[in-house]
Amino acid sequence: MSSDKAAARILGALYLLAFIAYAPGSGLIESVATAPDFLTTLVDAKVQLILGAILMSLVHSAIVLAIDIIMVPVLVPHSKFIAYGDFSSIIT
Repeated sequence: MSSDKAAARILGALYLLAFIAYAPGSGLIESVATAPDFLTTLVDAKVQLILGAILMSLVHSAIVLAIDIIMVPVLVPHSKFIAYGDFSSIIT
């Protein structure tokens, strides 16, 4: 198996994992934020909000960063400008 093919499989898995991490986090936060009595349920749903925020921000961001780290060696042979431009757009 070539290294590009292995990188493509890893990237595909990471894209799916990014969606899998973001969707439940969004659902957890949305279920609390759209409640009719939002402010009264906020204290009771503290753990749910924290878990949703962790899934949405930290896990999803780490996965997206890993995707671009793997993409740089694949893109550099085609264009260094595109490879490093893509990477710098993610870290800013």
